[in-house]
Amino acid sequence: VGSEMCIRDSIRNIPRGEKGILIGIKYQDGKVFLGSKKIQASSMPITNLKYRNVSLKNLSEQINKLIN
Repeated sequence: VGSEMCIRDSIRNIPRGEKGILIGIKYQDGKVFLGSKKIQASSMPITNLKYRNVSLKNLSEQINKLIN
């Protein structure tokens, strides 16, 4: 919904307490948006994933910055 996202029952079998980075990509109105959030696996829904506009050319580079 808008610039936020809530994932329900989409991510399974991650050990509780495991830390990571959730990455979301969406394409809207001809533009690419990248969202990310540091998370710790739990049964609570993940909310407030904020997206920012990125160029398709730089998408891979931006993702690599998040995971390295």
